[in-house]
Amino acid sequence: MPRLEWLVTNGLGGYASGTVAGVVTRRYHGLLVAALPAPLGRMVMLNHLLERARLKDERVVWLGDENEVAGSNAADRGGQLIEFRLDLGLPVWIYDFAGTHIEKRLLMPHGQNTTHLTYRLLSGDGSVRLSLRPSMQFRSYESSVSEAPSRPYSLTAIGRRYEISGESSLPPLRLQIHGHRAALTLDEVGAATVSYAMEELRGYESVGSLWSPGYFRVDLNHDQPVTLIASTEPWESIEALSPEHAAQAEVERRRHLLEIAGPPASRRGRHHKPAHQGHQGSQGQPRPPVLPQPHTEHQGNSPHASLPGPGPFLQSAAPGRIGKVASHQRYVVLTPPL
Repeated sequence: MPRLEWLVTNGLGGYASGTVAGVVTRRYHGLLVAALPAPLGRMVMLNHLLERARLKDERVVWLGDENEVAGSNAADRGGQLIEFRLDLGLPVWIYDFAGTHIEKRLLMPHGQNTTHLTYRLLSGDGSVRLSLRPSMQFRSYESSVSEAPSRPYSLTAIGRRYEISGESSLPPLRLQIHGHRAALTLDEVGAATVSYAMEELRGYESVGSLWSPGYFRVDLNHDQPVTLIASTEPWESIEALSPEHAAQAEVERRRHLLEIAGPPASRRGRHHKPAHQGHQGSQGQPRPPVLPQPHTEHQGNSPHASLPGPGPFLQSAAPGRIGKVASHQRYVVLTPPL
């Protein structure tokens, strides 16, 4: 079972989270979990993205699992994932398909219920034709994965603006793709037997359904990155900045925060006792440092508390940590998260 996980937050209480392999294993996983006004709270709006690439030699390769949506045959496709890292706290994947290197980055603009997924062709001959199939199950992030929608989903499109609507109390999921020769192909697919392995391990309902309206197709060239945007914000907010400018603004914001915080060593010196000193109990005896508490239902408002279970959680990892994705891959955590 894929165990390595990542988390990105937006400053509102919303987040994006998943496994490094791209497999959905928890009810809390989603590429867009929006923080909506009460009484809605955190809502999973975009659960999964199936990523397929057609190379110049007509080979079809996958960046994650290979199912039509994200079902029971989803597997850890770590063979092509040669690197995963956190760059200023933001996840970066690099895939190698026999010399064709594709980079994927994810970010959430601060203060918005919006996710940007950006793909770049780092090396390889010719262009790559990407197919990106979004799938969803609009529900509270605490709800059971077996919860059925109260009404069918509907899709509307005006120009390059796509909206998927569910219950009337929810804002639509707005999708937009930036890239060369981008188009949406309508190909409705539903999967009723999506397995959530970590939910089964924890003794909860572990089989749910996902729905997809179709898939985006777009050319990925060396000089033309591709960005898929998913959001519950108004279109005016979504389109206020181009994907390039939005990424630049978020990177500059995070760098500025690190500069204010100072070097990691000085931050530890100001706020933490050295590890060898330990923590003193009421009788003066050393006691272990406080660790994150196990999850209980309705435990606070932090998504950190909602991601229990075994396995590394990369947002919490120490700077410079190097570990294994598989026997011949690695991930590197470059900086502490923000």
